[in-house]
Amino acid sequence: MKSKSPSKPKRKPAAVTVAGMLRKHFRTAALHKLTTTSRMFPVTARIDLQTALVDLIGKTCQVTHQSGVQAGYAFQTFTFSMLSLDRDNAAVIAPMETEDVDMGESAPFRGLKSTLWFCILDGRRIAFLLTPVLSHGEVGGWQVEIAVLPAQDGSDPSAAMLAAIDAIISQARSYRGKVISLEQRDNYSGKAGSVRVHKLRGVTREQVILPEKTLRMLERNVMEFIGQRARLQDLGMSIKKGLLFYGPPGTGKTHTIHYLASRLPDHTTCSSPPSRWGCSTSICSSRAFSSPR
Repeated sequence: MKSKSPSKPKRKPAAVTVAGMLRKHFRTAALHKLTTTSRMFPVTARIDLQTALVDLIGKTCQVTHQSGVQAGYAFQTFTFSMLSLDRDNAAVIAPMETEDVDMGESAPFRGLKSTLWFCILDGRRIAFLLTPVLSHGEVGGWQVEIAVLPAQDGSDPSAAMLAAIDAIISQARSYRGKVISLEQRDNYSGKAGSVRVHKLRGVTREQVILPEKTLRMLERNVMEFIGQRARLQDLGMSIKKGLLFYGPPGTGKTHTIHYLASRLPDHTTCSSPPSRWGCSTSICSSRAFSSPR
C-alpha cells in the first residue's frame, strides 16, 4: 500500500488591502498623484452628513465598490494618504459596520463607521471616505474625504460635491424640534464625544414658575428675536443668540428650556450641563439654550 503524503496546510486567503483596491480602481500604481479634499464636521452633524453623502453618491455616481475599513492603527483618523501605503498592518477592506445612533425617534439611526466608496462620476473615477475624527481614540467629529486623479483641464468635482453636502447639512433636519446635549468624555477635555437626545416635555406657559417680567423678557429674546431674524439679517446684524441659565439644581432651568423649545418646533435646543464648562455640579449648575437655525 502506498502511504499517503502529508497534506499541505491550506493557506489563508490574503486580505485585500485598501492600497491595492485604490490602484485597481484608479488604474494606476502612482497613488501619490491622487488629489484629495477633506472636510470635518462636528459630532452633531453625523446623521445629516451620512444622509447627505449617501444620497449624493446614489444620485450622481455609479458605485463600483463599497466596504468598511480596518487597520491596526484604528486609533487614528483614516485618510487616503494613510490608506494608500503598503506597510505592516496595512489597512484592509472589511465588512461594513454600523452602530445605533439615537436621534429621538422610535427607531435609532443606523450610523456607518469608517466606510469607503469607489465610484464613477461622469466617466471619471472618484473615491469617497467617511470616517470618525479621532483624538487619542475618542471621536471628536466626522470627516469626508474625496480622492480623484488630476484632470488635464484642471477640473475637480470635489469642491462641488462638498458644497452640496454643506447645503444639506446647513438645514440640520435630524435634530429639529428636539433637545440635545453633548456628552463629555472621561478625559475632561470638554469636547463632545456623542450626542444625547432628550425627550421633550410638554410645558405650558402657566407651568413656568417665573415672574411675569422675567418670562416676558425670555420670550422677547427667543421667540420674538427669531421672528425678526430676516429683518436683522437684511440690516447686516447678527442672527445668532444663546442664553445661559445659571443657578442651583432644581430651580427650573431645564423646565424653562423645555417650555421655550416646545415653542420652537423648527429649531434645535442644545442643553449643556455644567461639566461642559469645567464646573462641578456641587459648585454650580447651568444650562445653555441655543437656537442655531
